[in-house]
Amino acid sequence: MGNGPEIIQAFFAAALCGTAAPLNPKYKQDEFAFYYQDIHAKALITLPDSMPLAHAAATPGMAIISATPQADGRLQFSCAQGVAAPHPAELAQPGDVAMILHTSGTTSRPKRVPIRHRNLAASAVNIIATYSLAATDIALCVMPLFHIHGIVASMLSTLASGGTVVCPDGFNALEFWRWVETYRPTWYSAVPTMHQLLLARADRNLEVIRAHPFRFIRSSSAPLPPVVLERLETTFNAPVLEAYGMTEASHQMTSNPLPPKPHKAGTVGYGVGCRRQLWMRPGRCWGQASAAR
Repeated sequence: MGNGPEIIQAFFAAALCGTAAPLNPKYKQDEFAFYYQDIHAKALITLPDSMPLAHAAATPGMAIISATPQADGRLQFSCAQGVAAPHPAELAQPGDVAMILHTSGTTSRPKRVPIRHRNLAASAVNIIATYSLAATDIALCVMPLFHIHGIVASMLSTLASGGTVVCPDGFNALEFWRWVETYRPTWYSAVPTMHQLLLARADRNLEVIRAHPFRFIRSSSAPLPPVVLERLETTFNAPVLEAYGMTEASHQMTSNPLPPKPHKAGTVGYGVGCRRQLWMRPGRCWGQASAAR
């Protein structure tokens, strides 16, 4: 599925009763086939009459589940293929694998990253603490919800804080200003390319910016050029906080802090909820940081 309330509901349903594996809806058929085989997928969930390439790649024995939006906002699941005998749901425990994502695969094909419920919960709590998220906050989710950045930073941390997630069907630099005017978000998180696209159109939307200021703006997933950070802060009159995360650590590991603490362009800030480990051998030293469990 693309972004929207439906993928959020499907994610929670899959993660609480099994393991969720959100995939990019723009994959080709052979890419879908690779991921199905790599994770030993048991079921495919799509919106009705959508994703023909995803369906064509289904392996023998996979259940095909159609998720139909209802008028009251619910999502109705129906099994179109591979119906199995029903059994009582066993809700997940903290140590169970909630989600499988894949790394970028710089040395070979993408590699599986299993992420447990306790890892996602710890990362969400760390993000809430970093940005003082509260029930009054409204996050505008422009990151794709098949990526750790969007799933944890924009979605899970906001919902865990009691806040509201506004989830349009994808990033659109032209529609962004209408979303701001309509939903009045208090923050958004994005990659540097998205920030630059918004800056290119900001001069034509200064009235919206002044009428609906952000509490802060977050940047992650790639280095943010200092000049872009400075232009963002000048244009939006809000602190721009760069963070560093990775899929293997359930996203955020470090972040620049909210004012009045200083945040510095070109840096990823302080470790938040991280446990640092150091190994030493004669003549060698190496270490790692991981999200607190």
